[in-house]
Amino acid sequence: MNAATGLAAALMLMTVGAGQAAPPQGDAEPFVSRSDLVRRPVMFGPSAGDLRLEVVAAGVHCRFEGSDGRTAAQVWMLSRGGRAVAVVPIEGLNTAAIQAGRFGPLRPPARSVLAPANGSLPLSDGLAALEARLMQDAWSADARVSLNCSPPARARTGLTAARKPTTAETVAAVPVQVMGLVLFSPVILFGVPAENASLLEAAAEGPAIADRLSPGEPVPGGFDAFVRDHRRFVRVHRDPGSDYAVLSVDLGGRSRYGVGTPREAAFFGIRAGVVEWRARGGLGVETSLCANARGRFGGRKGCSTTGYYNPRP
Repeated sequence: MNAATGLAAALMLMTVGAGQAAPPQGDAEPFVSRSDLVRRPVMFGPSAGDLRLEVVAAGVHCRFEGSDGRTAAQVWMLSRGGRAVAVVPIEGLNTAAIQAGRFGPLRPPARSVLAPANGSLPLSDGLAALEARLMQDAWSADARVSLNCSPPARARTGLTAARKPTTAETVAAVPVQVMGLVLFSPVILFGVPAENASLLEAAAEGPAIADRLSPGEPVPGGFDAFVRDHRRFVRVHRDPGSDYAVLSVDLGGRSRYGVGTPREAAFFGIRAGVVEWRARGGLGVETSLCANARGRFGGRKGCSTTGYYNPRP
């Protein structure tokens, strides 16, 4: 089902607010209107001017498709003054093994977008360099881009019961943004009460700590003092070649039983003691942070070898 054709149409479609119906496009309208495009911004300080960067996520049954053959469930949208200037398909993790019915190793994309290279910290080379990478990877102005949606599978009618999907089919259908629930999360079989107490404590304390950090403003009381005072809820990843660092704040989550789910986190870029940007979890910061120079996951504190980032210090 083709919901929009042409880059201009795709940009118009992506400016629709979350929860609003997409422009009517024939019989695709019922599915597009339920796609619920979700827009999640990366927040910058005043020095970024009118530049805005956000992830636009399609619905479970929808994908952005370009005439160059690239497809994506999510895209980066770069805009200035409210006008989109670049749309970049977000390359997903290597899930070929999963879709083939076996659990092989997940690898980060071969080329990083948020960082200058795998192994470097996200946005360590600044906003201008990030913008240049996005413009380089963006769909061209004359590209044909569409938001294609397929109707949900319906149960068979009659005497024959619908076939139950296999585990491989179920996992392959999981949206990328929630795949962590299936693959990335640690399994917690012991110590559940202690883990739940930690989750609830971080959920109570973490948001207030994160809200003290504002893009464009110095870290309150100084960077090192802030980290020391909140060491139970924050972790710092420093760039060895500069005064830049990425700080994560543990936001915890709801209590759970038996199987772990990802903890919520907020991420901040700090340069020379000043907050440059803020991003929530699920925007690709974790993937960039946990990708190492060998093209694998792991190597930094909190990172697993499957790309899961645990913000608990």
